[in-house]
Amino acid sequence: YWIDKGIVDIISTRNKVPQKLATFSDGEVFGEISIFLGSPRTAGAKAITQTSLFVLDKNNILEAYNNSSDIFKIFLQTSRRVGFRK
Repeated sequence: YWIDKGIVDIISTRNKVPQKLATFSDGEVFGEISIFLGSPRTAGAKAITQTSLFVLDKNNILEAYNNSSDIFKIFLQTSRRVGFRK
């Protein structure tokens, strides 16, 4: 997902206790790791404010990757910047 406007928390549940892993806002992306790793998602997302998102599906992301488009380069730079933020 690419956040157009808003704030989203990424939440994981461990031992039945929800834990906030990260907070993302305007222009940031989340949820891409499962696409690249081919694994199921390990966390959920919760909108903290009214939020507008662009849905980037697997085919869109992989096509951009294969074509090395400028949009993909921006996406990848943003993803790296926020991917491991807490």
